[in-house]
Amino acid sequence: MTDRQRFENFFKQVKTNHRVWLLQAKDGLFAMLEDNDQNSYIPVWPTEADAIQNRNEDWTAYQPEAMSLTEFSVWLEELRTDDILIGVHPDESGKILPVKADDMMQMLK
Repeated sequence: MTDRQRFENFFKQVKTNHRVWLLQAKDGLFAMLEDNDQNSYIPVWPTEADAIQNRNEDWTAYQPEAMSLTEFSVWLEELRTDDILIGVHPDESGKILPVKADDMMQMLK
C-alpha cells in the first residue's frame, strides 16, 4: 500500500468508525515515537487490528485502546500545545505519516 493509500484509508476508516486506535501501557501512558530531529509523535491507527499488527518490540506490553473522535479532538489541542505530532498509521517497519495536530483537527472536520 502506498503512503497516499495508507493516509486516505486511515481517514476514511476513522471518519466512518468515529474513533482512532492508540497503544496504551497504562491509563494515560500511550506509545510514542521520536525521529532523528527529536520530534515526538503519538502513533494512531484506523483499526484495532492495525494497532496490534504494527506494534513494535518496545510496545509488546501495550494494549490497543480506542479513542472517540470527540475525545481525540480535545486531546489534539493539548498535543498541539506540547508540540507533539501525530504519526498516522505506522506500518510494520515503523514508517509513519507525520501530521501536525492543527492539520489533523482540520482533516477530521
